Amino acid sequence: MKEGHISSYFGERQDPFTGHQAFHKGIDFASGWGDDVVAVAAGIVTFSGEKAGYGNMIEVSHGNGLVTRYGHNSSLVVGVGRTVARGDTLAHVGSTGRSTGFVTAATG
Repeated sequence: MKEGHISSYFGERQDPFTGHQAFHKGIDFASGWGDDVVAVAAGIVTFSGEKAGYGNMIEVSHGNGLVTRYGHNSSLVVGVGRTVARGDTLAHVGSTGRSTGFVTAATG
């Protein structure tokens, strides 16, 4: 996604489901439903599918053990083995898996 804001930071936080303190292993970004989710760096797609907690997820390996996960997507665009460049569309913003995101519909 090229526009959005951080909705949850890495580290200790109050778990939105249990209300207890828990360690959050990622950074969550909020954006418009269906917006493009883009690669932050070049790499190879090592996972593309549904994963517990993450919902529809893409995983990109950047080499040297560095991996980026893109979870909670509404739909996935790339498959395993695909080489991606920085800025390539990987998926579309959604709220699948263990997500607190929601969609509002415009009326009128």
